[in-house]
Amino acid sequence: MYKFFKNTVVLFMSFALIFSSASLFHPNSVSAKTVSTDNVLGDTNLSQVKEIDQDEFKKEVGIDQSEIAKQNNLLKENNQVDKQVALQLDFSDQSPIYINVVTAGDEVISTSYQDNKKLDVTIANNKTGKVTTYDIKGNKEQFKLNDFIDKSKGSEVPEETVNKNEDDDQSDANNNVFSFISNFLGFSKVAKASGPPKGYKYITKSYNRGVKLTGYLYGKNSTTYGKTIHWKFSKGTKITTIVTAAVAGGWFLITSPKTVIGLVRAVLGSLGASMAGNILTSGIDGYVKSKKVTTTLRVYAKGKLGLVSKKYKYYYKTGKKYKYGGKGGDRRSNKDLCQIGAYNVYLEIH
Repeated sequence: MYKFFKNTVVLFMSFALIFSSASLFHPNSVSAKTVSTDNVLGDTNLSQVKEIDQDEFKKEVGIDQSEIAKQNNLLKENNQVDKQVALQLDFSDQSPIYINVVTAGDEVISTSYQDNKKLDVTIANNKTGKVTTYDIKGNKEQFKLNDFIDKSKGSEVPEETVNKNEDDDQSDANNNVFSFISNFLGFSKVAKASGPPKGYKYITKSYNRGVKLTGYLYGKNSTTYGKTIHWKFSKGTKITTIVTAAVAGGWFLITSPKTVIGLVRAVLGSLGASMAGNILTSGIDGYVKSKKVTTTLRVYAKGKLGLVSKKYKYYYKTGKKYKYGGKGGDRRSNKDLCQIGAYNVYLEIH
């Protein structure tokens, strides 16, 4: 009787698994969703932002990044350059603008070029909160980072913490079916590692043939919400001013210039801005909120921790709903993380 009942349950749960998995291929399922580039980037004549290497930057601008650092007095012994990145901003109706962004101590310095000509330099200081832009004629514009924080909304209280991947609803459903079968029938479809702390959810696994160990990947999501920023820029404001302020002020909870500029582009599009050269051709006035979803990842093999890493997703909103703005952190695939975690455990136990 028990055998008949057991086989009946296996058959029933197998059908349940098939039907739940079938939704993965349905066009309206979570996993089938794709992010429209137009929706992410907004509607503005700034069509693309990409990072370029030093050689390409020198070829297009006629000066290398180290020379820019020297010109801006960034190579002092007590003020070493921490990070330097070159970016190309492509437009639908004008030639590209090239921006060199440098992080040096408490300062973020952005220098822009177009058609082999220097346009302006913007310097933001995290300690003083001052942002100053100089054009090629030496004219100066200055403001403070705090001027853009919307104080009327008070201090931002962290909203509900997200504890599961936003795109993994169906995966969780499938894993629950597997877990039920495992517990009821007494075998393990997904090996239970002894290490994952409470709140971590199984994501995937991968077998490392070289060391003959399987790495099991678990993840836990948490969401950080940024302050509400009042984007009020008048006609004629330079793009480097906005970008430098956003990087230095952590407006998008990130300091990566490339990702920040991409998000700046998206916000400008959402607020209906357009540009001519390096300046806004119309003023903008709107409120922007950002959030960062952090996925902490842990890989186990033989119940031992083999790897810990993090991945990030960034979102912004100028209205009621958040829009996807980019990603960061560990760029390795989940399979690679499993493989590396298994290998690290192998080294530990041998």
